[in-house]
Amino acid sequence: MDAVTRTVISNHKAIVSATTQGEKRLAAAWLSLGGRYQLPSWGEAYVENPDRYRAPLRDAVKNALAEFEEEVFDVGQETYSVGEEKHRDWLLVLGALLGATALDGWAVQSRELLAELRLYTRAYVPSFLATLPARPTKATVSAWLGKPLLQNATAYRTILMQGLRSQTRRAYKNIPGIRGYKRLAAKSPRTCAACLALDGKIYKLDILMEEHPNGRCQMVPVTDAYNPTWESGREWFATQPTDVQRSILGPSLFNLWKAGRLSWEEIPVVHYTDGHPPSVGTVRVRDVRDRLDIIH
Repeated sequence: MDAVTRTVISNHKAIVSATTQGEKRLAAAWLSLGGRYQLPSWGEAYVENPDRYRAPLRDAVKNALAEFEEEVFDVGQETYSVGEEKHRDWLLVLGALLGATALDGWAVQSRELLAELRLYTRAYVPSFLATLPARPTKATVSAWLGKPLLQNATAYRTILMQGLRSQTRRAYKNIPGIRGYKRLAAKSPRTCAACLALDGKIYKLDILMEEHPNGRCQMVPVTDAYNPTWESGREWFATQPTDVQRSILGPSLFNLWKAGRLSWEEIPVVHYTDGHPPSVGTVRVRDVRDRLDIIH
């Protein structure tokens, strides 16, 4: 693996590590707030008597969320500061390797990321409270009470990663000779099949690569004289144990792929929505269900 790719990976690992620590802190905070405001108890009461306990449950959750919003912001502030520092170091090294200067000014701005996170957390509370299950069961209420952690942690990580990719692309535009970038996917059992399929794809600088919430793919520069190479996502997948392959694809898609009825080109599906960047996901089982009948 070349020096430029190693630089991208090492700095990205530091940023991911910071976000992981932040997510652990958010999980501990939401658990603590749940106990302080007796959310499980109010949830059980709501299941037993929805009409009587709907308002008390909503009030308890609203109070917990008010404190949690501040925790999300504090964690974001710490993590985004790390992200800005590491991104600046990353661009300085890349500039030295590729013969460019003054790239540190294009580093991701933590204050801009924090402003996005603040807007999200403030808008989240009323929209979340509106989703309270009208016909509650223990399962639906428990899942509902767990959503603030999942949704806020997802927003906190996704905002950082989107900012990193956007600013990296802008920086690359200011390096003479860079004609595009290559998508670099993380190689782990947590990586989605779509990202593994797209690993190594080359994009022009005027295109922001498609991604999804919690996406960890990075952008390695490509020049006329430099085309980085590494073990592709598909190659990595082929060397993994069967249980890892099945976990990544899911049982149905794994069976189709194993039987030669599903190609890697078909696995990633890009979605387009007005006003939003393109997002990517794995092909849905229902869209290839007709092939399952053939292999069973």
